[in-house]
Amino acid sequence: SAPSRARLEKLGGGGRVRVLDMLPRLHPSIRAAASRRLRSFAAKPFAALAASFDVVLLVDANALFFAPPERLLTLQSYLASGVQLFTDYVRSYHIVDPWLVSGYLGRGGSDVEAYASITLNAEIDSSVVVVDKRRAWRYLHVVCALNWWKAILDRHTWGDKDTWALAAVALAALRADTGAMQSAAAHASAMGSRVGWLTRTSTPTPTP
Repeated sequence: SAPSRARLEKLGGGGRVRVLDMLPRLHPSIRAAASRRLRSFAAKPFAALAASFDVVLLVDANALFFAPPERLLTLQSYLASGVQLFTDYVRSYHIVDPWLVSGYLGRGGSDVEAYASITLNAEIDSSVVVVDKRRAWRYLHVVCALNWWKAILDRHTWGDKDTWALAAVALAALRADTGAMQSAAAHASAMGSRVGWLTRTSTPTPTP
C-alpha cells in the first residue's frame, strides 16, 4: 500500500531508499498473469530480475546480519559463479522429491548427487540470496521460470527456496544436452555459507 511504501522510504532517510512496484518492470505480456501467480515468496526471483542493480542481495525482512553485508561478496560461490546460496538446517531431500531432479529437471542419478553437492547435503534457505545478474542472467531466468509454475512445483518442494538450487541443476542439464558440459556448481552453490537461526530459551535459574 502507499502508506507502507512511504513508511519504508522514510526509514531510509534522505531519499536513499526507494520502494518500487515490480509489476510495471516485467514484460507487458505477463503482467496480468503475474499479478495473480506471483504471490508471496514466488515473487522474490522476479524482484531480483526487475531490480535496477546488477548485483542484487535478496534478504528477508527478519534476517539479521552479524557481519557487514559486503562480506557476502567475498564468499566462495559468489566469486566463482556470481550466485551465493545459503543452507538451511534441514538435510537434503527431506522435502525435495529426488524424482524431480532425476526424472524431470536433471539427467538421472548423477544430478541427484549434484543437487546434494551444491546444497552441501542440506536444503537451501532463501532468506538470503546474492546474485550478480551480469554473470547469472540465464540462471536467474530459470529460477523465475520454476517459480512461475509454483502450483505444480510446490507438490514436490517447499516453495521458492528449493528453486535456487534446482535451477542450477536444470541449467547444467540443458547445457549438457547442447554439448556444453558444465557442472551445476558452475551456476550456483552454497559453498562458504550457512544461515543460522536464533531461538528463545528459558532464563537459566541462578545458582546459589
